[in-house]
Amino acid sequence: RTSGTHGSVIIGLQSVIVVAIQAVLIRTRPSRTVIGALALAVGGAAVLDGGGGGTATIYGDALVLAGIVSASAYVVVAQRESHHFDAFVLTFYQYAFGLVIIVPIALVSLGVDGTSALRHATGGEWLAAAATGVLGSVFASVLYNFALRRVSTTLAGTSDRKSVV
Repeated sequence: RTSGTHGSVIIGLQSVIVVAIQAVLIRTRPSRTVIGALALAVGGAAVLDGGGGGTATIYGDALVLAGIVSASAYVVVAQRESHHFDAFVLTFYQYAFGLVIIVPIALVSLGVDGTSALRHATGGEWLAAAATGVLGSVFASVLYNFALRRVSTTLAGTSDRKSVV
């Protein structure tokens, strides 16, 4: 597990990680303005944290960090691909790949744990899950992918499109 303060600080590092990935993989050098803004953001996050760890564990913090690194890599890759694919096509590929990954995991989970909440979900709960998936995820992804073609990767990396906590 992680604490709220640790999670907030780690999530706040997404912009820094996006710029770092760009610098290493794409050889894009950040401007002085970007470096200064990132330094202020990291400093501000550290001040807000105040050194309080709450009930955070290294494992929990590492999971949140892994999620942010994954989300940051997504920003860099999707921004580059947004110039080659329509937003709807890009979103389709994202969700098709995600489906290929999650279905086997879900099937194993259902087979291992006979008390899974999925086995007892009502029709209304399935409908709510579908509505949340379409409106909060697919629709948001299409809009985000549409915007990626029109903004810099650095700017795209400042948004918290998906929460990983």
